Amino acid sequence: PLVFQSYKTLMCLLTSFTTLTPLYRSLSGNVGFYFTPWGIVSGLFWVPAGVAAIYAVKNAGLAISQGVWSSIIVLVSFVWGIFVFEEKVRSKVVASFVVLTMCVGLWGMSFYSTPNADDRSGNGDDNGNDNDNGNGNGN
Repeated sequence: PLVFQSYKTLMCLLTSFTTLTPLYRSLSGNVGFYFTPWGIVSGLFWVPAGVAAIYAVKNAGLAISQGVWSSIIVLVSFVWGIFVFEEKVRSKVVASFVVLTMCVGLWGMSFYSTPNADDRSGNGDDNGNDNDNGNGNGN
């Protein structure tokens, strides 16, 4: 997965130049753009996040994984925006409470969406009955 994510990042970088260079120059009056170290740092975080996403889908399924990592993106963006970059909001307390509420909802979604051990064993029918008739081999 790490190699695949590295290829994805490299191709994103290359296709960004072929797409954004002509578009940016036409929209901005021929003013160029430049690299910043933050772009490199962002890419260094993007590759491990993509690898983690692959393992998350393998272990928890797509629905739970997508919900969790989307909520974590919102949470990290909130923390950086409010507490690091000091963006203005009406009330940091209310905004923090809203994010806390989102975290509780995220926990509930993850906890109650995960199948229990009986559902994963494959020994039951749709009504929750096990089909082993007491002999342990399913017959």
